[in-house]
Amino acid sequence: MADNLPDINNAIDGVGVAIEDPEVAVEATEVAAEATEPLKIGEWVVAQFELANKKSHSFKYVAQIEAINDVTNEFRLDCLRPKITRSDSGYIYTYPNIRDKDTFVKKCDIIRRLENPVKCQRALKFSVHSEEI
Repeated sequence: MADNLPDINNAIDGVGVAIEDPEVAVEATEVAAEATEPLKIGEWVVAQFELANKKSHSFKYVAQIEAINDVTNEFRLDCLRPKITRSDSGYIYTYPNIRDKDTFVKKCDIIRRLENPVKCQRALKFSVHSEEI
């Protein structure tokens, strides 16, 4: 029975199971390394914002990191909104008329990183659909 248990010493971050296939082990290590890489100014992320009056509701936005406060571990973000278009609808994002320049979030509110967008007329095209955020 003990032979069927996963080897904890080979598990990534002490969580999960041992990975026998070397290619899968390399991919898993790259994902773990990306998760521990520090966020940088100029990176694009998906961040969530809790509503002040409702604890269980939050909004998620595509945003760019404008500044980092190392003391409080907070990030100042510049948020985008999805734009409805005829083609690529849901993938196109624009800045709102009144920009959210002083929006601060903690690191735990940043959900994931995004690839750099492609400029698309007066908007930005991301590889993630607004419903997948």
